[in-house]
Amino acid sequence: MQTKRLVSVAGLNLILQFIGAAISIAKKLPYEFGGAGDPNQVAQDFARGGGTALSSPLIPLLVLAVFIVLALRRDGWGTLAVGGITLLAVVFTVAGSQEPILWRTLRASPFGVLETIVVALGGVGILLSLLMLVFGVLELRERVRAWQRAKKM
Repeated sequence: MQTKRLVSVAGLNLILQFIGAAISIAKKLPYEFGGAGDPNQVAQDFARGGGTALSSPLIPLLVLAVFIVLALRRDGWGTLAVGGITLLAVVFTVAGSQEPILWRTLRASPFGVLETIVVALGGVGILLSLLMLVFGVLELRERVRAWQRAKKM
């Protein structure tokens, strides 16, 4: 089953996002995708739905945490959670790949510690989001097939 892989990757993504939020708040790195956050209100923007330069907003992260727990179930709630993780993976991939700080930092020279952290968090975040998407689709496919087999009996 793909469930363990999906839950593991989603859990790593969740941890990475909270690390990104903490760094963004400490270094005053506001979100720029979908608008421009205020460097003096990064924590408030994170909590209110704007996210940060290195993380999604708090509410989707909390929803992801709930989905991770529910995805371990083999019933309809578990399948709904797998679908939710898969949809969040799409959102995280698009938002992460479009956050200007990542691309601006990649073009910068020379790299310091903060720039290395920004690129690492951004790149690994996009990779984990893509893996969430792939594992989510595979798990959904497996659950639909299992449901169809059970229905035929």
